[in-house]
Amino acid sequence: MIPLFIIMAIVMVSVLPNNGGNQGSPLAIPIILVSYLAILIAIFLVQLPFLFTFQLIADRGLTGPQAVGLSFKGLQKNFGGCVFFVIVTGLLSMLAALACYLPVFLLMPITMGALFLVYRDIFGPSPL
Repeated sequence: MIPLFIIMAIVMVSVLPNNGGNQGSPLAIPIILVSYLAILIAIFLVQLPFLFTFQLIADRGLTGPQAVGLSFKGLQKNFGGCVFFVIVTGLLSMLAALACYLPVFLLMPITMGALFLVYRDIFGPSPL
């Protein structure tokens, strides 16, 4: 992630206009949008394998690395549904944040409850 942020910062500084007479590049906005999209995709791909880690540690008593591995396996089998879930909850959270953050706090329990339902659908009921 850090190399992506550094590359994006360099690109933004080089293409944006400044007070020294540089008019900037006509490609400044598309370059910034594409680099921002690349960072969003990278964040998304880093977040997905850890989606069910907390639940697996609490529910099955696994260690961290074991929980990440099992979470990744569950994600691979249900990739489309998990991606859809993360996108929808992310968009709902962004919309709630636009309303001065109070709805975010009201949405959090619903999002966490939905994540636990997805977890139960993928991994089955608790073995305990």
